[in-house]
Amino acid sequence: LIEFDPAKDAQNQVKHGIALADAEFLDWETVKGFDANHHAYGELRRVGYGFLKGRLHAVYSPTAA
Repeated sequence: LIEFDPAKDAQNQVKHGIALADAEFLDWETVKGFDANHHAYGELRRVGYGFLKGRLHAVYSPTAA
């Protein structure tokens, strides 16, 4: 189940041209991820890169600290 804030989804569509719900179609078998604790995030995140509709995309997900 993919959960997201509808307001953030709208911003993402304007900024990047892709809906957060499209993560459902990400080729999760190709995703390469790592934990990122960058100060700009303000939280521990799981960062991954994978293919969606033939294009490489970055995926961010908050994780438990």
